[in-house]
Amino acid sequence: MNRPRLVPALVALLALAGCDGAVNETHSGTLTEDDEKRPEDDSYFDTYTFRTQEGYALNVEMSSTDFDTYLMVVGPSGQEIGQNDDIVPGQNTNSRVTGEAPESGTYTVFANSYEAGQTGAYQLSIQATEPGAAPAEAPAEAPAEGSGETPSE
Repeated sequence: MNRPRLVPALVALLALAGCDGAVNETHSGTLTEDDEKRPEDDSYFDTYTFRTQEGYALNVEMSSTDFDTYLMVVGPSGQEIGQNDDIVPGQNTNSRVTGEAPESGTYTVFANSYEAGQTGAYQLSIQATEPGAAPAEAPAEAPAEGSGETPSE
């Protein structure tokens, strides 16, 4: 029987199947006084990692109603992919970093507050899509019951 050879082959095949580079994650997090602080400004932060492939389109967004968000994405070799404080300065204090993955590997997202001491809940979305593919869209919100409104496209 050749079972001992079959198991490693299946493990290798499954590992390759999961390496297409596509990422579509959503995280709910909270910055607290127990989190690490960035040495540059003493702002609290959480980190998230994801794997993708060279050339994939990156879209990372962070939002909060509790504090002014700040976002930074770092590539596998330690190079900064991008950072953002406000999507629209003076109007939208949520953060977004977009770009193209310069290499395959593990990327790190730093989800933090813009100012020292800010804490609270946040939402984080991480997407990596194939070159030329449209980014995944969040499902439309259902209208409030009895509102008579339909979701906008």
